[in-house]
Amino acid sequence: MWLEDKGITDRATVLVGKNGKVLWSESVGPGGARNPGDLLAKATELGE
Repeated sequence: MWLEDKGITDRATVLVGKNGKVLWSESVGPGGARNPGDLLAKATELGE
């Protein structure tokens, strides 16, 4: 994801539903780490 105001890229995770609607998103900042287990839990919670 591009942050125009800061002139940098950012890491983001976006979960999109079957209908193409964004269900959830999270930004972890440049160099940030993601936890696959947390992502799986969020996807399961949303039921998509």
